[in-house]
Amino acid sequence: MKYLKIFAIAFILMNALFFSVPLFLNQGFDVQYSKSLPIESKAQVFELLADFHKHVGWNPWFKPDTSITKTVSKPSRGLGASYTWSSEHSGEGKQVITEFIEGQLIQSDFDFGEMGQAQGSFSLKEHDGAIVVTWRFWGPASGYVGRYMAHFMDTMMLPIMKKGLDDLAVILKDLPDTSPMPSDGIHNRSNPVDSISVQVDL
Repeated sequence: MKYLKIFAIAFILMNALFFSVPLFLNQGFDVQYSKSLPIESKAQVFELLADFHKHVGWNPWFKPDTSITKTVSKPSRGLGASYTWSSEHSGEGKQVITEFIEGQLIQSDFDFGEMGQAQGSFSLKEHDGAIVVTWRFWGPASGYVGRYMAHFMDTMMLPIMKKGLDDLAVILKDLPDTSPMPSDGIHNRSNPVDSISVQVDL
């Protein structure tokens, strides 16, 4: 009987801890990862980010999944372009481009069904002779489970973002160089700079 009481008290305390901790956690998440790429490849970089059909080679969410069904809108780039998916492993969802500034910004709304909504963006900025590509993903965290997940979102998302932008850099190296030749006739394409990451909590 004594052990039963101890077990009951421990069970109550564990439940109280589980349901009270989220009250002190963030009510949202905001994760971003940045990578520097050759400035002369800005147009090519933006095109790989802007067109859903060109995400296949680098975006981790487009990686092979035998159970997934994907549908890309026509047109596949620009304001209003969308991408939907249905998978046994990833569930169902939709991404719609809601803000589009040529050569600078692609922002999207994500609908994950019962899992909630989020927003994501790719932005390009010139810095120290390079193009800094920033992949950002953010959204609200509701309910107990949602707040727990938001707390660990940077741990889950940063490796995915790093892999995606690293693969983007690899594809970029294999593309034809369309940048103009300098007046002296000498042209060397620079290599991507090591990536940097920034994680911001709300």
